[in-house]
Amino acid sequence: MSSFRPRKIILFFIFLFSVCIGILFYTKDNFIYDHLSREVFQNELKDNTLSLHYTLRNPEKYGIRQGEAVLPVYSKENRQAVSAACSDYLQQLEHIDKSRLTASRKSSYTLAKRYFTLQNKLNQYPYYSEPCTPDSGMQTTLPILFSEYRFYDTDDIENYLSLLSQLDEYFEGLCDFEIEKEAAGLFMSDLNAQKVIDECLSYVELSKHPDTHFLVTSFEERLKKFREAYPEKISKEALSDYLARNRAIIEEQLPKGYQSLANTFASLKGKKPISSGLGSTKDGKTFYTLLLRKNTGSYLSMDAIEQLLFEQFDSLCQSIRQTDPRQSVVATPQITAEEMLSILKKEMSDNYPVLPQNDFSQTKPLCDIKYIDKALAGYCAPAFFLVPPIDDYDTNIIYINPQNNASALSLFTTLAHEGFPGHLYQTVYAHQSRLYSPSNPIRSILSYEGYCEGWALYVELESYKYAEKYYSISGQLQQLSRNLDLCLCALLDFQIHYRNMNPDHVYAFLNSLGVSGNASETLYEYIVNEPTTYLKYYLSYLEIMSLKETARQKWGSSYSDYRFHKFYLDAGPSDFVTLRENL
Repeated sequence: MSSFRPRKIILFFIFLFSVCIGILFYTKDNFIYDHLSREVFQNELKDNTLSLHYTLRNPEKYGIRQGEAVLPVYSKENRQAVSAACSDYLQQLEHIDKSRLTASRKSSYTLAKRYFTLQNKLNQYPYYSEPCTPDSGMQTTLPILFSEYRFYDTDDIENYLSLLSQLDEYFEGLCDFEIEKEAAGLFMSDLNAQKVIDECLSYVELSKHPDTHFLVTSFEERLKKFREAYPEKISKEALSDYLARNRAIIEEQLPKGYQSLANTFASLKGKKPISSGLGSTKDGKTFYTLLLRKNTGSYLSMDAIEQLLFEQFDSLCQSIRQTDPRQSVVATPQITAEEMLSILKKEMSDNYPVLPQNDFSQTKPLCDIKYIDKALAGYCAPAFFLVPPIDDYDTNIIYINPQNNASALSLFTTLAHEGFPGHLYQTVYAHQSRLYSPSNPIRSILSYEGYCEGWALYVELESYKYAEKYYSISGQLQQLSRNLDLCLCALLDFQIHYRNMNPDHVYAFLNSLGVSGNASETLYEYIVNEPTTYLKYYLSYLEIMSLKETARQKWGSSYSDYRFHKFYLDAGPSDFVTLRENL
């Protein structure tokens, strides 16, 4: 036996060497991927102070050192840089051996590669995007973001004032972009241009009354709260100086930016009196297909999507015809928005997993409810959830638009959509699950609105079952009605932008359903201005329902709604191809 020992020892060392080499290569690919993940995350945020502030409370923990406050402007150079960076990320991903990655990194790698591949294609059509839509353009979005800009330190106050003072330059960049769009034949219709002009002029008028301007009053409120919390960091003199600087920007610089944008739009209008969908332009259908994939996360073929929507519409119409039409809301109990959130937390507890760090029995709603300033109410959605930084998710805000005049039932289901079990719950669940760790933060900047909005609509429709306990309604009828409305809008979105359905056909179709002329025109204009928005909600919802049915078939007797909800939430924001692969 002794004669075999040297050979055994040699074989052992050969084996050990091969194992070490394997571990080395295995570790190398994971190390390279983590490095790329951090590089992408840092590159996407370091030169955009506003996005950085809303993403991270403590950038240093994620390897980002804050320099001078920067609000990136729209320019050809910036667009080319973004496009080049996207291509570079894809090339670096190609050099990583996915098979050597750990399970969590494989999932993240798959998402990142698919995401940047799609974004790379979208970058080829820069003038098809519209940053100044009348309903959700930057001219309205930015003031809302500034009004909620949180102050964690005095550096945040200085950055805020610096960014606010850059708005006029930012608007100049938007003006240049819109001029380029007009040269490419892709500027908006005269009707929509006039809406943007009117919005801009309303902000110019607002700056003439600084005492009541929401960017003056909200800044003063946040500043005083900061001084109460940290009296040693800000003196009375510094407080007065900050207030004076903010007021000067609002009175002098801000109206110049808005006036410039209004003047540019006025000079560009007059060539396109009628609004039309993307399908009427040269590459519009291609762009719409790519945009739909990005905003919904669905990779179904366009024909399959169209067929799915038609079948769903027919099925819902049939279901409604079989439901007693006399069942409706007959009572409106006085329940506050805060009480509604508490009710929703209680009702959802059996079918949804508890938050990793909070159980449903806690009385704290993890949320503040605020009402949109009347100066902005005419331009804002009925309600929205303001997503918190990924490292500071304990403070959450749901905004309600006081001009929406929502019924008690509508407010209840809206809070299910925005709060529990909707956006707030799903967002905090992802954060508490450590989905966006400092070592692999790339997933926090991969935008999967379809995953989030599809989920919010899914739980909103589910919440009608809860509402039956508190309102004298038929939850089934109310849910079917809401479902049908959204299905119709999603179908019109597809027909207008992909099939190039003209306004007259849209109005005639809606009129056959009993929709008035004014309502038809308003809906048509909104869909033209916001392509894929309804599909972002509704097609994503249908994808979730399809995924749920697949889970039911695969899991058999072990299926439960609780298990499916946990699977969906544990997966985190993703496209639906990846979710099916995970299932």
